[in-house]
Amino acid sequence: MRESIGNPKAAVYKECLRAVEANSCLRCKAGKESIIIDALGRYLCRDCLSHSDLTLQRYDRHVPYIEHSLQIPYDLTKKQTQGSDFLLDCVKNKQNAFLQAICGAGKTEMTLQAILYALNDNKRVGFAICRKQIVIQLQKKLKSFFPRTVVKSLYAESKDDKDAHLLVMTIQQLINYHQEFGLLIVDEVDAFPYSGSDFYWRITQKAKTPDGILIMMSATLTNNLKIRLAEEGFRFYNIPSRFHEEEHDLPRFLWVPNKEPRSLVSCLKPIIENWRKRFKRGLIFLPTIKECDLYARLLSQEGFKAEAFSTKTVHKEAIIARFSVCDLDLLVATSILERGITFPGIQVAVVNADSPLFDRDTLIQMCGRVGRDQLDRHGEIWFLSQYTTISMRQARSAIKRQNRLRLKEAV
Repeated sequence: MRESIGNPKAAVYKECLRAVEANSCLRCKAGKESIIIDALGRYLCRDCLSHSDLTLQRYDRHVPYIEHSLQIPYDLTKKQTQGSDFLLDCVKNKQNAFLQAICGAGKTEMTLQAILYALNDNKRVGFAICRKQIVIQLQKKLKSFFPRTVVKSLYAESKDDKDAHLLVMTIQQLINYHQEFGLLIVDEVDAFPYSGSDFYWRITQKAKTPDGILIMMSATLTNNLKIRLAEEGFRFYNIPSRFHEEEHDLPRFLWVPNKEPRSLVSCLKPIIENWRKRFKRGLIFLPTIKECDLYARLLSQEGFKAEAFSTKTVHKEAIIARFSVCDLDLLVATSILERGITFPGIQVAVVNADSPLFDRDTLIQMCGRVGRDQLDRHGEIWFLSQYTTISMRQARSAIKRQNRLRLKEAV
């Protein structure tokens, strides 16, 4: 059922409920520990900010039945086929699943048979992921795979889900659904804001039907999440190799004498010039928005076509489009671009890689932007830092470990 907050229209809505009660919030499933009384004497949910004067309206939506078809213009690899078979088996047997696959393994392709099965079983399918830019890309990609299916994207500026069989959405949009999805796929579950959040776990459970299947995916898996999923009865599967079955490139550590921006740009300049000679583009990652703006300006002064990219960036889609058609040499970004985005021929540099804002999983995901193209399977990854942190070592070790697993499975 679709949920909305507002004034009830009894002729339209199946249920009209008070959004927040003394001991619980029906909108986000928070318990009494999250309910307070506000200055107006209302029950207020601290997690989703709904209150007891609001009406929660739920209504059924019937999507026209069609016979869905799947068109993949290329063959899946052996490993992708194994991952696809695992997910399809989980859906057929009504078992929740976690797919761990190294960056560039092709997780989306592995979900397609499971999605097709659910669609032709007359189930609505949801695909949730953390970043709006990835939602936009993924909606177009899935639409090309399912030509007869109504595939729509949902995020803050786009709320049209009418008649959609398959919804691709940001994680936040799950709060608008109650027992809606027979199959719900959540990608990058170790990323902000999903990672470690009881709030997002609750609204995920609320959004799927009582017998719905939940598929979670990521390149990395924390011990806490693994324990939680095991307790919930999830099945696990790991794909250690990329779709082209080449090993993952390892980051190179470059020591810098200080963190003064112009000094760091001097260290970066010969690296970027080498990229440009080889007609390669680069993603430069920095810890903060302020640093991104500064380094984009400094790199532009050095003659590179560079744009800053962060949550504060205006016209994000236009900048991505320019980068995609090679009108830019560099995107200077925060971790907003650490996941999901794919560009051919990309090289990566992480500046101030020793920042406490960059943990192991974040660094792994940044490394994963390299080598994601069939015709360009390798690239350079640089960690520029004054110190070598535990997170930097752990990221490199984790990639090495996946490379060893790839070789072991290939034997």
